[in-house]
Amino acid sequence: MPESSPKRNSDLMQFADLGLRLAVVVAVFTYAGYQLDAWLSTAPWFLIAFCFTGVTAGMMSVVRGVNRWQAAEAKERSEAKERSERPKST
Repeated sequence: MPESSPKRNSDLMQFADLGLRLAVVVAVFTYAGYQLDAWLSTAPWFLIAFCFTGVTAGMMSVVRGVNRWQAAEAKERSEAKERSERPKST
C-alpha cells in the first residue's frame, strides 16, 4: 500500500468534512420539518419544505467549501511558481 502525503490526507479530510456537513444539514432540516408537521398536524408539507431547504443550504455550504479549497490551492500554486522562478542567490 503506497504511503500518502500529509497534503493528500488534508485534502481528503476537507472533502469528507464537506460530505458530512451536507448530510448533517439535510438531516437536521428534515427532522425539524417532521417535528413541525407532527406538532401542527400538517404532514407532509413542512417535511417536504424543510427537506428541500436543507438540501439547498447544504449544497451552498459545499460550494462555499470547494471554492475556499480552490482559492487556497491556486494561492499555493502561485507561491510555488514564484519560488521556483526566483533566481538562486549564491
